[in-house]
Amino acid sequence: FVQHKGNVNAVDITSDGDFIATASSDKTINVWYFNTNKKCFEVYSQITAHEDTVWSVDFSPNGKFLLSTSADRKVCITNLNNRVAFIEVDKISAREASGNLGYPIFAEFDESGTGIKITSSDQSYGKRNIFSLALYVDNFYHLASTDLNIKFDYLEYSPGKKYLVCGLGDNISLTTRAMYKISDYVVF
Repeated sequence: FVQHKGNVNAVDITSDGDFIATASSDKTINVWYFNTNKKCFEVYSQITAHEDTVWSVDFSPNGKFLLSTSADRKVCITNLNNRVAFIEVDKISAREASGNLGYPIFAEFDESGTGIKITSSDQSYGKRNIFSLALYVDNFYHLASTDLNIKFDYLEYSPGKKYLVCGLGDNISLTTRAMYKISDYVVF
């Protein structure tokens, strides 16, 4: 895993163990596959969707997509062949709401691959004023909200694509995904 020209900041492995993704300060994500003939991992592809240090990388549960965050303020979903499926910079303009993305530090899929949790900061390269955002995914991206709040102190998806628990100060909300129009078609 010495192909990067900068520090490796994050690593993720597919559930079947066949692919590994490494995110780096060199603005790239390398996707590695296990070559069964050579009995070692080799570079499968390089993801170049970011313009600055890549902070996090997460495989979708089916192993077909990568979710990443970067110092360029992007949250990006690509397939393993470097094709962008979703990208947002500065603001999330989802179907149901719009919100300031801040400086994303970390993002991950829920276990179904149709929910995304983003951890962000109000300040560049800082870990002060940390907040969380959530997106529901079907054919559209729906920014989770409770009342007028889209930023939370913490949040967690429930198993089975039904609920999202959000906390802001002393207020805890259970948000149901049924409040959004859900299509029969799924992006992932």
